[in-house]
Amino acid sequence: MKIFFYTIVLSFLFSSNVFADQCVLNKYGDVICADTPGGSCAVNKYGNVECGSGECCVNQYGNVECANTPGGGCAVNKYGNVEFGAGGCAVNQYGNVECSNTPGGGCAVNKYGNVECN
Repeated sequence: MKIFFYTIVLSFLFSSNVFADQCVLNKYGDVICADTPGGSCAVNKYGNVECGSGECCVNQYGNVECANTPGGGCAVNKYGNVEFGAGGCAVNQYGNVECSNTPGGGCAVNKYGNVECN
């Protein structure tokens, strides 16, 4: 187990990817990781893993939708629809999605419920 942990840590240290890949567990408990640098995965309504080039989100019907570009983001709005951006996305106090215009950029909700992005 220690060797596995050290291997993971070293792979992050020597990785040339700007964006980290995301991993999730499928319905059988297996770890599935995105194949694309900056990619992401999510579990659909059937417990199957779907991966994409950018961040993946699950809509109101349990279907996975992913951003088309590495570092691209997504979030689910107040109606359960997925919205995409060049960078990370967040949902404001009114349930509206706001995204960073910078690929790989991030957003967060401040103490007033407003989204701030870089």
